[in-house]
Amino acid sequence: MQHSLIAEILAKVHTNDLPALSEHANEIRSLTQNQHATTASLVSVFMKDFALACRILRTANSPYYKRPAPLASVSIAVNSLGHEDLKTLATNTMVLEEYVKAGMEQDLALETITLSLVSATLAKQICTEAKIPINPEEAFISTMLRDLGKVTVLLYFPESYHEISQMIARGASETDAAWVALRGMTLSRLGMEIARSWHFPEHVVQAINDKKLKIEQAGSEAYYHNNLAAFCNEFVLAVRRNQNANKILGDYRDLLKLDKEEALHCLNKSLESTKNASDTYRLALRNIQIQSAVNLLLKTASSGSIKISRDMLPAKNGRPRDKADHQLPDTTFIDTPYDLQPDSLNDYLYLFRKGCFKKFDLKQSLIMLLTGMHRGLQADRVIIMQLVAGQEKGKILTGGLGLGEYPAGKLVVFDENPAESRHVVIQSLKDGKDRIFASEQTADQFPRNLASLVKGRKCYFMPLMTEKRPVGLIYLDIKGDRKPLSKNQFEGLQFCRDLMVQAIHKDKRTFTNLITLKT
Repeated sequence: MQHSLIAEILAKVHTNDLPALSEHANEIRSLTQNQHATTASLVSVFMKDFALACRILRTANSPYYKRPAPLASVSIAVNSLGHEDLKTLATNTMVLEEYVKAGMEQDLALETITLSLVSATLAKQICTEAKIPINPEEAFISTMLRDLGKVTVLLYFPESYHEISQMIARGASETDAAWVALRGMTLSRLGMEIARSWHFPEHVVQAINDKKLKIEQAGSEAYYHNNLAAFCNEFVLAVRRNQNANKILGDYRDLLKLDKEEALHCLNKSLESTKNASDTYRLALRNIQIQSAVNLLLKTASSGSIKISRDMLPAKNGRPRDKADHQLPDTTFIDTPYDLQPDSLNDYLYLFRKGCFKKFDLKQSLIMLLTGMHRGLQADRVIIMQLVAGQEKGKILTGGLGLGEYPAGKLVVFDENPAESRHVVIQSLKDGKDRIFASEQTADQFPRNLASLVKGRKCYFMPLMTEKRPVGLIYLDIKGDRKPLSKNQFEGLQFCRDLMVQAIHKDKRTFTNLITLKT
């Protein structure tokens, strides 16, 4: 460890903790402030965040606690630390979104952390399915930390990771590129050194080792953790990159005893679990588009061959376009400096993300997403509603920006008091769940001033929640004689909502004045 860069990295991680995702940091702070919070709820949040899992295990394994043996279980760590220790840990947690500058570094960090969680969840699934004789929770942790070295360099030394990326783009392997950029150290070896400096168990350290261990070399526990972590990370990356996963399955067949279809089903469950863990992960997975690859491979595995239809391709979220059915309502779209002619939902998402790298403007961001939902999903009407303070009744749900079958930029206002209303749509603001209604279901589901709007329509209501509190609602409808949104289109709508929530979170003050904005 004589190299100055490596010494600098280890010094950095010795004095700093990895930054957690803001959604999870806020959640754990709230739980530790609640005297009635259960251990299970605390463990759940710690385990779904890369940084928080590292933080609590690092704290629990510190020499201060004088443990006879190091811990790799978050459950035991939570139970062993006192309430005040947990409260202090939560209070002092750094936030990833504030620590990492916006742009490519943040996107790559979020992608790496999200795929680490997918791999960890897959390891836990396989541990049970294949009856691997190690603790499933510890398998989860050791697999999640497989990329500890990569995450550390990416967050603390982005210039070094950029150098690694450039060499990989020129054809070098990640190992060789890291060896040059880190002055004689690989990302795997760096992760192992960090884990050892944090006093983690040796089987967790060996899980980070990129050399495949044999059982006679390492002993059964380290062997299982090393091979399971290696398989899960390699398999997830192969599927994500549309590479052939058969060789990976063959390399680990003695350990897994699973065929390709069984492994894909486990991965599918892991993706679903990760999506449900938080909105941040669902948004990241939508960007990564690994779910489409899994669906395609599952269809291939079960039938042996596949006819690829346009609906299965992740690049298009709009329904198939034919000349007779592609008439769009007249709308006004903001001027953009981009050459791309927006057509599909993905085109608008591309413009949205490209615009975010420039000076952030909430109004233009919302209009971009609004127009993408309207044109890209070929909806008849889309309206962004918001919760505003009423003069007499507290909060009122009211329409802000809208596009559709009325003059562009027209302000459409709905008045409804969520605190008093029992209508199902308003309930979605309270429980944060999406609602879909067909025209025949809507008769008694809406207040009078909404009933006339939704009559004869297929309606979609998507709550806008920041920090688990409602700030508004997306309303989208399609005429009753047209087909409803397909599964892919509905996921595209959810994706737009997630992006909208992130945009609102960046500039809440402007959103409170949305009612005055005109398209």
